[in-house]
Amino acid sequence: MFNKWDIIFVTKFPEIISCSKCNRPFSILDYPCQFCGNKNIVTNIIAKPRPAILWLDQVSWFKSMAFAIPLSKSGMIEDRFNEIIKISDYTFLHSDITYRVPMRAVICQATRIDGNVLSQNKLIGKITDTNLMNKIENKLLNWVFG
Repeated sequence: MFNKWDIIFVTKFPEIISCSKCNRPFSILDYPCQFCGNKNIVTNIIAKPRPAILWLDQVSWFKSMAFAIPLSKSGMIEDRFNEIIKISDYTFLHSDITYRVPMRAVICQATRIDGNVLSQNKLIGKITDTNLMNKIENKLLNWVFG
């Protein structure tokens, strides 16, 4: 199974969000909401498969909160919602070198992740820089708990 700070390739991120009008869950692929017709703005949702950092509150994902923090190869900015990950900050563990590049952790687009999603993903690498881990964790907790 996966561990905290693993970089995984997430195939569904997320599948469903709640409508801002009727609060019923709708697929991000269905636009507008199939229940009330509301045209939800989904610009902050990553609808395509991509690598993500797995953040677990405890050792075992099923006993705690688990988030996937998406990674992007574009827009290399660093601010309170983004953190740059250099190649030297992680260990690359996959034969496909497509994602062996500097990336940006998009903390404000982190989403809860569960075992069903985790079981469908492959391990890409692992964050190894403890200073970077602390920065990302602090930004995530500040974003989640404000």
